[in-house]
Amino acid sequence: MNQLDFILGANLTASGVIKASPGTLRGLFIASHSSGVIKLDNHASAASNSISNGNITLAAGQQFLNVGDAFFTTGIYLEVVSGTVDIVPIYR
Repeated sequence: MNQLDFILGANLTASGVIKASPGTLRGLFIASHSSGVIKLDNHASAASNSISNGNITLAAGQQFLNVGDAFFTTGIYLEVVSGTVDIVPIYR
């Protein structure tokens, strides 16, 4: 698998679709956040198909969240549960 196959996605500052079809999420660049809490869903919209097993609380100063090339069968949706975030997803 070529490392160049991955895409830097659009900046997300609110809940939104990363990819509306099956794919792989490598991780999230975290440009900034203030008490950020997120959830990742295996769906093209907010749904109950959370793959993150609940909420993910971002650590202070955290710059990258490695999700280990998580495969999504339906889509990849980032839900901002609370706080503010500025995140760039890496996916294919």
